[in-house]
Amino acid sequence: MRIVIKSIINSEYAVSSEQGELVYNSFIKYFKSGALIELDFSSLKSTIAPFFYSCYGILFKDYSLEEVEEKIKFLNITNSTEITIKIVKDISLDFYKNKRAK
Repeated sequence: MRIVIKSIINSEYAVSSEQGELVYNSFIKYFKSGALIELDFSSLKSTIAPFFYSCYGILFKDYSLEEVEEKIKFLNITNSTEITIKIVKDISLDFYKNKRAK
């Protein structure tokens, strides 16, 4: 399933956690059923970490790195967006790992 981010958030800027929640809610039932989710960032001018924590980082609360990487693909991203995604992934994995350990 391909999700065109701009069409979900109605903006060229993916910058808020609320926008991330909209995207998350648009795909999570398909993700849970095992579908491949392609997040298409074409026509976006800017993305920042709060958006990614709400639509991507939250997945690591309930799913392993392997499950998420197998089912989530990012399309049409810039180098800086790729770096942001990696940072969000690393921090989220650590955060949820530490929460489970308590």
